[in-house]
Amino acid sequence: EMNGYEIVEIPERDPDFHMIDRQPMYSPLTEQVLRLSGQQGLKPGDIIIGINGEHVMNVPSISMLLRGKAGESVRLEVQRVTSKSKFTELRRAKMRLLEGSNNDEDIPAATEPLVVVPFSADDFDDLLYAAWEWKTRVRAKILAAEAGFTLGYIHLQDMRGAPAADAFARGFYPDHDKQVLIVDIRHNSGGSIDSWLLDTLQRKAWMYWQGREDTDGGMMWDEQFA
Repeated sequence: EMNGYEIVEIPERDPDFHMIDRQPMYSPLTEQVLRLSGQQGLKPGDIIIGINGEHVMNVPSISMLLRGKAGESVRLEVQRVTSKSKFTELRRAKMRLLEGSNNDEDIPAATEPLVVVPFSADDFDDLLYAAWEWKTRVRAKILAAEAGFTLGYIHLQDMRGAPAADAFARGFYPDHDKQVLIVDIRHNSGGSIDSWLLDTLQRKAWMYWQGREDTDGGMMWDEQFA
């Protein structure tokens, strides 16, 4: 019987573009965050048992124990099922000595304290959206590779001003030479850069050149990123 809340998924965004307001935005349960305080991150399959001394099964929803805690230190009691930590390994080693057994299955599961700093619901929503976008992009590229062609994928949440233009540039220019380009505008809330986007997509290369000393066989063109 489950004695807490099992972690099903820890969302991850594009590792190349994980900054928000110049701060790295990872889940507070990840290794990237917790290692800064000498702790080890959790993984899907691990179980959250308690929050600030309260058992999570004593309340209707775990969210009740996290309400108003954004930006504050919160103590979790966790049971590591899939992840490992020095704390857990030392405790298991001690139990092996006390129980006289080398079989971890004979050792009762123990909880471990973990101090985390939750972020706001808005930041969590942004992380979930970015994680969905990243997974969709990776999956699209895998399917294209399996089908035998190259693919670029861009998702635009909206088409308003510089942030939308930056999002397009981040997705388009690294993949400008792919055979197929998907511009995903699902959930797009609108804006006015569509004409600039179409102008960029319609550019053509009019002239190529190659230096006499070039040895890599590469050619350059005059239309930037055409």
